[in-house]
Amino acid sequence: ISPDTLTMFCRDRIKSGQYQIFCPMILENYRTCNAHWPLDTEIRDSALLSAEEEEEFRSAMNENLHRAHGEKPCPRCGNYVQRRLESDSNRVTCPGCLLQSGAPFAFCWFCLREWRAGESLP
Repeated sequence: ISPDTLTMFCRDRIKSGQYQIFCPMILENYRTCNAHWPLDTEIRDSALLSAEEEEEFRSAMNENLHRAHGEKPCPRCGNYVQRRLESDSNRVTCPGCLLQSGAPFAFCWFCLREWRAGESLP
């Protein structure tokens, strides 16, 4: 596999939402190898990624990881927040904002707009 082909393969996997890359090689028994390929060693070195490509992959894989765990970025500080499963409210409070500014910041889980008292959000 050439470096360009590996780069295209990884980019395709990342665009499909994966946050880890696994070897797709078919073994003798018709099973997939499925060995984990770490970005900072295997992929970077074998695909000959530039620093910009490595950062692009790392950022996209990180975003995919957060999405896979049901997290969204806070619209104020950018820290990732997870909605409580038992909550039936669309209101989410960011713990990162509370730690950084000392004041709580609440926003709508769906539209990511600031939640204001008395305002009707989805």
